[in-house]
Amino acid sequence: MRLAALILVGAVLLASCGQTPAAPVPGPEPTATINEIMKAMITPMNNAASNLPEEITDPDTPEGKAKASRADADWQAIHDAALALSEMPNLFTMEGRKVAAPGVKLENEGTPSYLTAVQMEDRIRSDRTGFLKHAKAMQDASLAIAAAAASKNVDALYDAGGKLDESCSSCHAAFWYPTPTK
Repeated sequence: MRLAALILVGAVLLASCGQTPAAPVPGPEPTATINEIMKAMITPMNNAASNLPEEITDPDTPEGKAKASRADADWQAIHDAALALSEMPNLFTMEGRKVAAPGVKLENEGTPSYLTAVQMEDRIRSDRTGFLKHAKAMQDASLAIAAAAASKNVDALYDAGGKLDESCSSCHAAFWYPTPTK
């Protein structure tokens, strides 16, 4: 029995010697820039997750809360937008992702309040860990918005929205704006 098993293993090994390994299948690569992702995906999803319909914008009154709990379609839209928004950090943190296409000037580039795309990329490259932490904070806040929408919790929705705003602002302060001079 052992001899048969050894012969079988030997035959399999011998047969595999002449085969060439399969070529690796290339995975997806970054195509859009961070600037394009922000304009085309993050801003619309953030607006959809944050610009609440009028019937759920007054959480301090019983009537406002009652209207909020009846607006199922609105809650679902907020949930879906927040869920999509939670995936954006995966996109803009992909290795090789550029801030802007070569030769493309950002909207406010050249003003004293904004770095150039090249300067932003340098900051991201030099503090990749910090960039990933900001991206994770954005993802966590987006998921908190989705959870608040799923449970139709107005107070949690406002709290998570504040955290999302803070995650965006702190990332922009770290990577988009010049360091303040003292």
